[in-house]
Amino acid sequence: MTLQRTLAAVVRALQQAGVTWAVGGSALLERLSLLDGDVRPGDLDIVVALPDTDRALAALSALGTCEKGEPKPPFMTRYYYRFRIDGCDVDMLAGFRVEHEAGVFELPFDESAVEVTEGLPLGMAADWWLLYSLMPSPSRQAKAGKLYRLMEIEPQHFNSHRLRALMEQPWPERLRSQALRLLELAGDS
Repeated sequence: MTLQRTLAAVVRALQQAGVTWAVGGSALLERLSLLDGDVRPGDLDIVVALPDTDRALAALSALGTCEKGEPKPPFMTRYYYRFRIDGCDVDMLAGFRVEHEAGVFELPFDESAVEVTEGLPLGMAADWWLLYSLMPSPSRQAKAGKLYRLMEIEPQHFNSHRLRALMEQPWPERLRSQALRLLELAGDS
C-alpha cells in the first residue's frame, strides 16, 4: 500500500476515535512542496495530543502492528510508538520533546497547533521549523532552513501567535533571534 493510502486509513481511524493529531515531518514538508525533486517521505510522522494518546494507540493498533519505541538523544518524547500499517511505517509521538543546549523543548500540542488543509490535519510550519532546528542532524537542519524560508516568503504559513507561544519555553539564542526576525517581518515585533 502507498503512503497516501496509509495516510487515508490513519485519517479515518483517528477521526473516528476523536483524536487531536497532525501530520508532521517529511510528509508535512511534502504537503508544503518543500521536498527536492522526486524525494518522497519514507514514513509518516504524526503528533498526538497527550490526553488522546490511549485512543490514538488503540485506533492505530487496529490498523497494523505496533511496537513501543525508545527515544534516543536528543529526543525525550514521552510516548513514542512505531506502527507498520499496510507496509508503511507510521511513527506516533505524544509529548514530543527535544533536548538542546538551552534545555528541553516540549512541543505544546492541542487543536491550536493544527491547520486542516483539504481535510488533512497538518502540523504548523513554525513548530516543525523549531523542532528541526533543535535537532543536530544536517539533513534536519536543511529542512529547518526550508521551513524558515517558506515562512519568510509566504506569510500564510506563519502564525505569529503560535510562535510567541512556542517562545515561552527555553530555546537557544540563535533561534530566538530568527524567530524575532519572523515576527518583525510579520509586523508583530
